[in-house]
Amino acid sequence: MAPPRNIEGHLYPPFHPRWGGFAEELFHYSSRYFALAQSFLRNLSGDRDFDLSGFRAQEIHGRQRDIMARLLSLPPTAETALAVIALIRCIDTGMDETECPELASHLEALDIEVEPAHHHGRPRPAGSIATASPDPFLHLAERLGMPVRVHEQHVEIDLHLLGEHLDSPDATLRSNLQAAIVQLHDAGFVIRHHPHLTHAEARQPENSD
Repeated sequence: MAPPRNIEGHLYPPFHPRWGGFAEELFHYSSRYFALAQSFLRNLSGDRDFDLSGFRAQEIHGRQRDIMARLLSLPPTAETALAVIALIRCIDTGMDETECPELASHLEALDIEVEPAHHHGRPRPAGSIATASPDPFLHLAERLGMPVRVHEQHVEIDLHLLGEHLDSPDATLRSNLQAAIVQLHDAGFVIRHHPHLTHAEARQPENSD
């Protein structure tokens, strides 16, 4: 098990790797690429109306931060995504977490009793992370005509284009792309934004930058 994360003197459970960069977006800061995290949560949860635009991760604190850390320490599933969405909606409306019955219901379903941040939280079950390859994502991106460039452990892609496909009306496409992104995270890759990446740029050797 990875050691707890020490953030501003508080110990939080480590993020589950399958959240990839979305964990940073939801816990630390809200960047201009929040739309991709929004699409990821929409597809996981099945809640196509979820809106992340008013959320600011850097402004959450106290018990709400403890809850977010605990949720992000679990694998990204439909139930964890629904719980994250319920927490965000609670935060957006300015309500205390104890006033959000929907959030309480999801935490109960996940058997979560949130401990203060100075505790380590529950360990993740051993062997919960599968060995994966970036190939499914690369093959799907090729089929969709999305230029992708792999550099070491980084996968460069235009996040706006990727977000459009994640919000596709085609449910099968959304599901397959979602699974491929999770497999990328499993394989230890980080998705990085490369605005307006072209196929020609994607084919350039790494030392030609």
